[in-house]
Order: sequence, then structure tokens, then C-alpha cells
Amino acid sequence: LKFLGSSRFGDSHHFAHDLHCVNTVMTTCCTEKQVVLLSNYALFLAACLLLWHSRILFPLKLFTVFLHEFSHATAVWLTCNKVTGIEVNDRLGGLTHWTARSDRVRCAQFLVLPAGYLGSALWGGAILVSTAQVATAEIMACVLIAAFCVALGYACCGTNQHRRLLASLSICFVLVLVGLLLLCFLTKLPYRHNILRTVLLLVGAMNTLFATYDIWEDCVGRVVPESDASRFAELSK
Repeated sequence: LKFLGSSRFGDSHHFAHDLHCVNTVMTTCCTEKQVVLLSNYALFLAACLLLWHSRILFPLKLFTVFLHEFSHATAVWLTCNKVTGIEVNDRLGGLTHWTARSDRVRCAQFLVLPAGYLGSALWGGAILVSTAQVATAEIMACVLIAAFCVALGYACCGTNQHRRLLASLSICFVLVLVGLLLLCFLTKLPYRHNILRTVLLLVGAMNTLFATYDIWEDCVGRVVPESDASRFAELSK
């Protein structure tokens, strides 16, 4: 009897130890909030893939194209050059007009040309990470509002053949983001912060997906002489 009792105690002791190990692994791997975030991100990715050819995602695709062009513009500013216009068209293409001194154009192009692909992917990752906390989500919303205000200025005053589309896109996203921020700051709705974070998570998921598709299409899937990838390849020769 003593032996059997000792065995049962040993089994329960080992079970408790194993359960503790499992909980420790789960704790060190991902917290509950991180699991929820990654699960929601996966669901949004699946939804975007299912609706890829739907017009529902068209505004989000335009948003990604804008971030691609805004990344080019950011690289131009970082190389101390001048942006004269930002374009986004309804064929999901875009163009950044910029000028530089003749003695540093080639050097600047090494940063400006790949900045669209890299910057768009970084924007998507930053938006995704910002949704983990309420404060960072609100900061990201403010950053995006500022970016769209700059784009609105270029749509109205810069070199642009598609002024109405970029202006409409900028105004719509500014109104949506400002409305969500006002909802967070001026109301007491219990889930007001979750609404902002969910919208940003959807935007981030679509941006990472479309940025990855854009990189694959221009660098692997096809050869387009006018693409940033082709021009960068010619520049590197």
C-alpha cells in the first residue's frame, strides 16, 4: 500500500511538473495578447487573400501604393533633395517627382529607388506592431494623418496628373483616422480603442501582403523596364 501510494504521489508530482513546464514555455513564447494579435493578423491576411480581386480592397491597395510613393519621398528628403510631386493612379501605380543636383543624382538614386519596396514593408510592420498597445496605435494614427496631410498638399500644389484621386484618398483616410481618434478621446464607449486598433490591424495586414506581392511581382514575377526594380538593376550595373 505504501508503494502504491508513493507511485500515485509520484505520478501527480510529475504531472504537475510537466504542466508547469508547458505553462513556462507558453509564457516565454507568447503572451495571451500576442497570441490574440497574431491570430487576428492571420485572419485578416486570410480575408484579404479571399477578397484579393474584390473592389472592397481597392482603397486599401491605394493606401499601400501611397505608402510606397511616400517612402520614395522620404528617401528623397533624407538625401537632402526636393520632392516636387506625389502621384497615385487608379491602375494601382504611382510616381514620385523629385529633383537633385546633377553631382549627386546617381548617389541619391541608390537610396531612393529601393526605398519604395523597403519602406512600404516597414510601414506595414510598424502599423502592425503599433496595434499591440493603445498608446502606440494612437501615435501611429497621428503619424498617418500627418503623412496624408503632406500628400494632400502635394496633390493640390505639386506636380501631379491624378490630383483628384490622391486628394480624395488623403481626405477620406484623414477623416476616418481623425474620427477614430475623436471616438477614443471624447467618448466613453467600452470598445472604442479596439475599433482603432482593429482598423489599423486590417490596414497593416493588407499593407504587408500587398507590399510582399509588389516586391515579388517586380523582382521575380515579371520584368517591367519602368519599375523601380528594373531601374535599380540598371543603375547597379
